[in-house]
Order: sequence, then structure tokens, then C-alpha cells
Amino acid sequence: MPKFPKVLVCLLLACTLLCGCSLIPTELEDIEVNVDELTIYLPGYFKNYVTEPVDGFFMYGYDEVTVGGFREDYSFFEEIPSLEDYANKMIADNELEGQVEIIDGIVTFSFPKLVNDRESYTYLTAVFAGTDAFWTIQAGVRTLNFDTAKQMLLDIIKTAIVR
Repeated sequence: MPKFPKVLVCLLLACTLLCGCSLIPTELEDIEVNVDELTIYLPGYFKNYVTEPVDGFFMYGYDEVTVGGFREDYSFFEEIPSLEDYANKMIADNELEGQVEIIDGIVTFSFPKLVNDRESYTYLTAVFAGTDAFWTIQAGVRTLNFDTAKQMLLDIIKTAIVR
């Protein structure tokens, strides 16, 4: 081997050892997503799926996991329902197979949905009350992986802050 490549290899090895192998990223910083009065923190490897900004809406994902959210103004209601009533209304209006469950103080429900007429996904949905709107966050994964992924999806939803 010529002298130049040996020196280069030794130099790169020394730099790597001195830097503590920090040249290889092992963990990405969380992404802070701000939409109107909602802030949520997503894993750094998630990508934004929305190409054109839409007021009151976001959608991120990675591999087979998606996390999205939207707002529904209180002005659409004659009387503002409780979070549980709002969640039940969503289930009924959309003919979903779900039941409201309070998990760690968060109003949630889960439902399966066929995507592209072939793959079943299950969505963990949480609803929050803002100053002038309800916020709905849906975190979904393939149904066969839902039981394993449910806690991770809930941990993501728990990062949501509605001001």
C-alpha cells in the first residue's frame, strides 16, 4: 500500500477514536411541530408528509408509523361538548369501531382502518381542548404491530401541548 493512503487511514482512525465515534449519528433530536396553539414533539427520524402547509393540520411519519393532527373549531357546535362526548361523536359520525378510553388522563380511542384497500392500520386517537377548537391527534401503525407499538404511540401523543 502506498504511503499516502496508509497515513490517511491512520489519520481517519485517530480522528474517529479521539472524537469518540461521534462522526456517526446515533440519535437524532426530536422535531418540534407547532401548528396554531398545538405543539407536539416527534422522533427526529420522522418526515413531514405535508408538502403544502394547511392551517390546523400536520402529518408526519416514518416507515409504517404515521402521526397527524387537526383542529375543529368550537364554532361548528351549538354547545361545546366534553372531550369524551366529542370523541364519541367522532366515533359515531365516522362509523368507527372504537370505544372511548381515558389513558393517563388523556381521552383516547383506537380504531382499525383499511388503507389502500389492502393493509389494515390501527390508529390511537387522542382529543384535546384548546382555547377555540378541539385538537385531534392520530398515531397509526399496521394493525398486526399495534399492540407492540401502542405505548410508543401514546408516548408521542403525551408530548402534545395545547395552549
